[in-house]
Amino acid sequence: MEKKEAKALKEITAELTKGVQVFSKRTYPQALKIFDTIIEKHKDTDFFSVAEIQTKAKVYRTICYSRLNPVEITLENDEDYLNNGVFYLNAGDYEKAGELFQELENRKYKDPYLNYLFSIVYMKQKDKETSIKFLRKCIKKDSFYKIIAYNEPDFGEMFDNSQFRSLVE
Repeated sequence: MEKKEAKALKEITAELTKGVQVFSKRTYPQALKIFDTIIEKHKDTDFFSVAEIQTKAKVYRTICYSRLNPVEITLENDEDYLNNGVFYLNAGDYEKAGELFQELENRKYKDPYLNYLFSIVYMKQKDKETSIKFLRKCIKKDSFYKIIAYNEPDFGEMFDNSQFRSLVE
């Protein structure tokens, strides 16, 4: 690696590290400025290694922008509530996911998958008893969920629970 490339790589790596640290603290406006500076400063680079890191800064910039300008989604039907709930579940916002799933239940949504999702929400919230209650409802409606629950990583800490094992075995 040439000296110029090594110097540019060291510089952009330090800048990106700083940006990621600010990003990790969820200080998105400040992180956005750092990533914008990185992108602008290194836009004409001739070095692939530097361009690759600049691309990472672009990804972080996009995430910052989306955090600062969230898109409001209008939930119009059951599928919208379900998909949005799964999104929040995967994002780790179990309270919001539970609210959306509750709205589905209020709308008389009958698919056993809803009970399965409730079970995961309660498992993530460390309420194993309620989790098992919803899993039991789910499996009662569709025994195929025994296999799905047995292989679900989110239920990993339940394998020692005799109630859980009796449901899925």
